[in-house]
Amino acid sequence: PESLEENLKGSVRTDLKKAANHLHIIEEDHIDPFLNLIQKSYQIKGQTPPYRMDIFPKLDEKLKERKQRKIFLAVDAHNKAHAGVYIIFDQDRAYYFSGARDASLDQYNGLTLALWHGIQYSASRVNIFDFEGSILPDIEFYFRAFGGELTSHIKLVKTRNKWLHLLSLFLNKEYH
Repeated sequence: PESLEENLKGSVRTDLKKAANHLHIIEEDHIDPFLNLIQKSYQIKGQTPPYRMDIFPKLDEKLKERKQRKIFLAVDAHNKAHAGVYIIFDQDRAYYFSGARDASLDQYNGLTLALWHGIQYSASRVNIFDFEGSILPDIEFYFRAFGGELTSHIKLVKTRNKWLHLLSLFLNKEYH
């Protein structure tokens, strides 16, 4: 845990201190409170979740049976959920599957507290915490503030000119 804390950026440290003064973490066994947070996260933006919500409970049921998931909620003194994270485990790593927050209650940075708790818990089970990344700059920046390392994903590029293709590989730049 100490080495994890060393990698935190100042903004995350500040958010954690602020959140810890007003919120605490509970481990939730049921999916419904987390699904409610997902709905609130997208509702306030006037959007719908980018995945089918009816599949989530089925997935959760199987993962719960296999003891391969944890749900952590940041709640206030009245047990009102401010934010939460859903983490999936395999034998080697933990995966940040989803996070959600009630934006109307976001003044205490509950998502940061819930995610940090999830990372700490995961460190007791596995050696790797996979944030699953994002191509959205704000989200990527947020994850990096927890000390995550940027890992490239495989990219397939088709070029018709073999010399330009080799040059693009050498320069590590895409050719279109």
